[in-house]
Amino acid sequence: MLNFVDCIGDWNPQLLKELKSRLKLRNILMTAAVSLVGQLWLLLSFYSELPFANTEPRSQFNRYCTGSFEGAGTYLCLGNAVNWQMWWQDLFMPFCWIIIFSLLVLGTFLIISDLYREEHRGTLNFLRLSPLSEIKIMSGKLLGVPILLYLAVILAVPLHLWAGLSAAIPLSSILLFYLIVTASCIFFYSGALLLSCCAFKWGIIEERIEFSQTKPRMPAKNSLTSEQLEKLQKALKEEENASIREKIIIFLLLNDGKTQAKIVEFLGCSLNKEGKIGVKKDHEKR
Repeated sequence: MLNFVDCIGDWNPQLLKELKSRLKLRNILMTAAVSLVGQLWLLLSFYSELPFANTEPRSQFNRYCTGSFEGAGTYLCLGNAVNWQMWWQDLFMPFCWIIIFSLLVLGTFLIISDLYREEHRGTLNFLRLSPLSEIKIMSGKLLGVPILLYLAVILAVPLHLWAGLSAAIPLSSILLFYLIVTASCIFFYSGALLLSCCAFKWGIIEERIEFSQTKPRMPAKNSLTSEQLEKLQKALKEEENASIREKIIIFLLLNDGKTQAKIVEFLGCSLNKEGKIGVKKDHEKR
């Protein structure tokens, strides 16, 4: 397990940061519970629509009955009297709409709100200074931010797939639906990242933030202040040693604002009066 986590960190530190902040045991259990309870509720709601034994002839007519209404008062042994194909099809369609709404609408909201928090805390500047490529940063955001939403949808895929196959829907059509939803998620999430970054650049969101704030935001305990962030950004730009700069940025990316100051101290980095980065000798040997 540790080797797998290390591989993720080596391949994409941004993805590792997003997974570490969201894949907590409590969040995983809550997501699984919501997904499974929602599937059970949807299944029971459709199960209640099935016809049951009733002595009133006119109450024997049901959408899922295979006989005609004229024979509602005649009790015959029809064998498979329920149109299960139609029932599974009616169950399959709401699953499709729920998956589309959850991934496209809720996922886009999660992407935008995550970028808002990054800008609000000042950690979005570290992404701009990061030596990581744009593809790795974007893929880390797209895969990591809605990870709990992905988990909820993945838990619903078995029942959704079983409902589609029971409704005599071809497997190729179901897989094509999954492919279209995946492509739509990539398009919408990429657009959300682009529009959010443009909004921050143009100052649209920043003006609304300043207008909505009635009290000055106090820095979190053990977090870097705005002055320290500016000095660190200036020092990272002027630092000639690329390995030191990359190490500092990656470690800062993997942690939230509350532990950034401790990590800078752990790395042995200090900001002098001129804004240069100083590195202790024992860390240079490492």
